[in-house]
Amino acid sequence: MFASMKRVGIIASGGDCPGLNRVIDAVVRGLDSEYEIFGFIKGYEGLLDNEYIVLDRKYTGERRWQTGVYLKSVNKGRFPGKTKEGVAPVNMDVINKAKKIYDALGLEGLIVIGGDGTLTIAKTLSEYGFKFVAIPKSIDNDLKGTDFTFGFFSAVEAGKQAITNLHATAYTHDRVIVVELMGREAGWITLYSGLSSNADVILIPEIPFSFSNVVNHLKDRKARGKEYALVAISEGCSPTDYHQVEASTGSEAPQGRLGGIGQSLAKYINDNSDLDARDLSLSYLQRSGIASSYDSFLAMEFGAYGAKLFKEGKFGEMVAMKNNELSSISIKDAVSELKLVDPKSQIMELAYEDGFYFGE
Repeated sequence: MFASMKRVGIIASGGDCPGLNRVIDAVVRGLDSEYEIFGFIKGYEGLLDNEYIVLDRKYTGERRWQTGVYLKSVNKGRFPGKTKEGVAPVNMDVINKAKKIYDALGLEGLIVIGGDGTLTIAKTLSEYGFKFVAIPKSIDNDLKGTDFTFGFFSAVEAGKQAITNLHATAYTHDRVIVVELMGREAGWITLYSGLSSNADVILIPEIPFSFSNVVNHLKDRKARGKEYALVAISEGCSPTDYHQVEASTGSEAPQGRLGGIGQSLAKYINDNSDLDARDLSLSYLQRSGIASSYDSFLAMEFGAYGAKLFKEGKFGEMVAMKNNELSSISIKDAVSELKLVDPKSQIMELAYEDGFYFGE
C-alpha cells in the first residue's frame, strides 16, 4: 500500500498542551492521501530510537478528543535544546544517529509541534540536512510571529476559573490568596487570567516589583476596608527584594524547574503584616485537561495549515496566526527572541486605567 507513497514524520515535544491530539489529527487528514505518516514516540527521542506509530485518519480520529498526547512526550533528552545557560552544545554523535534513521526511513521531512525549546532543536537540526515545518505549541504564548499559540487560552481558562472561584473564600475569611500560574519569562497566562478574573494584584516577569511594595499595597487596601485580596503571580517572577524560586521536587529540567514563588510571597505577607495569606499553585492543572473551544478550533486550523505548508515544500517555516489570518514565519525568526508582555502596550494601558495593580 505504501510502497509508492512519500513519507513524513510527526514530532510532538515538550510539555502537555490542550489541543495537541487535535493538531496531529488535522495534520494527518491533510497528508494521508499522499504520505505514509510516522508519529514518533516521545518526540525527538523516538526519532533517535527509531520508535514510531504509523498514523492514519482512523487512528488519529479516534484519539483526537483525548487529553495529553498519545504519542507521549519529554521535555528533556539527548538533543541540543535550551538550558539555563542558553542553547546546549551540539552532540554530533546524536545528530548523526538521528540523521541515519531519518534517511533510512526515507522521510521527506518532519512536522514538529512544540514551543521555543522544541523549535530551537528543529532550527539546529535543519543545519544538518533535516527538513521541518513547525506548528507552535505553547501554553505560555511566548513564540514570536504569531498572535496566539494553541493551548494558551485553555491555560488562561484554568487560571481564570480558579481565581474567580477563590474570590468567595478570600472574601468569607478575610484572606489574601496568592495564586501561582505558569510562565517562565512571559507573563501572558497570568496577565490574561488575572484580568479576566478581576485579580486585585497581577505580578508578571516583565514588570519589576518588590514584595515590600505588594505588602504595602495590601495594607492600604485593608485600611480602606478591603481585607481580602486575590494575587496572581507568574512562576518566573524575580522580585527586586527577593529572588526567582526553583521547585524543590521533581527531576531537573534543562532550563530548571520553577515553582514556589507564590508560597514565598504568601509567607512574606504573613511575616510582614497582620494579613492572613494562603497560597495555591495551579501548576500542571493549566496544561492538562480539555482544550477550550478556541484552542480546539486553533489546533484544527494550525494542523491543517501545517500540512498545507509541508505539501508546498515550505520547509523552515512555522505556522502563525496574525490578525486572525493564517500565515507563516521562519523557524529561525520565531525562536530568535521570546514574545513578552510589553508594559507599554494597549492592553497594559487599559489595565492600569481600569485600576489593576502590578506591584510597582
